[in-house]
Amino acid sequence: MPSEATYKVILNKKDISANISADLISLDYTDEVAGQSDELSITLQDSKGLWKYEWYPEKGDELQAYITVNGKTLDCGIFEIDEVEASGSKDAGDVVIIKALAAGIKDSVRTVKSYAHENKTLREVAATTANKYGFKLVGEIPNIILSRQTQHRETDLHFLASISAENGLQFSLRNKQLIFTSIFNLESGNPVFSFVKSDLIDYNIKDKTADTYVRA
Repeated sequence: MPSEATYKVILNKKDISANISADLISLDYTDEVAGQSDELSITLQDSKGLWKYEWYPEKGDELQAYITVNGKTLDCGIFEIDEVEASGSKDAGDVVIIKALAAGIKDSVRTVKSYAHENKTLREVAATTANKYGFKLVGEIPNIILSRQTQHRETDLHFLASISAENGLQFSLRNKQLIFTSIFNLESGNPVFSFVKSDLIDYNIKDKTADTYVRA
């Protein structure tokens, strides 16, 4: 039997699932593993112009989503609206796309900088980054000593992701938490959901050699 998905969307603590159900084109959730912010995107048909005017969301508004498949519910986390895109055509009509990033991604987090880190442990760099932006550090991080690492025109999160990956770790940013996981534990973990090809409308699978790591 094909998998059946349902959803709940909450805007600023208010459940708006019923308000958007008739106009929802797609609800896209991207669970980033390697040092980037999770993303949530809602695409709506907007022939009445509600989302461009009366219901227009503000930047920074809080957005939450829950996706249920075969009785299992995924809490996508807490997001903040970052971008609203409106488009329209004679054939397709008016469309509004609401894009949100995991809560805590401010302009300061996106600032690129250069800095030399000397005689620090990976855990110290991670803790400094978490404290700087008000994130909570979650997961096991070995006290690996970094004799010298240069952060050259990178954001703090991009630099942290790079040196973490070099040492077999990845982190995701969710609900204002930096959640660290061993790459090798991810590879050996059990699947959360299983699908058969007949369940899917379309799919895309990428097999790559870049950015893959071998246990030292």
